[in-house]
Amino acid sequence: MKLMLDTIEYQSKPEGREAGSISNRIINHSVDISIEELANNLVKGKTFIPAYFREKDGKIRRNKSYWHSQEVIALDFDDGMTL
Repeated sequence: MKLMLDTIEYQSKPEGREAGSISNRIINHSVDISIEELANNLVKGKTFIPAYFREKDGKIRRNKSYWHSQEVIALDFDDGMTL
């Protein structure tokens, strides 16, 4: 699966300025991995974008015109909710 995966592992949920730096960093790190590899990375505390964004004119942005494909759909539970 092609998607965007952060390179940093977190022990707790990033907040504020740190969350913004993730978005800037993750958009430049595309990977092609298996579902098992993705699960292993998520357990380690890595963040991901379940879509693949392509480069246009030497840059990648996190918006619809750069979106290329998506093979994963994810649910994000916050505020103490769990499955």
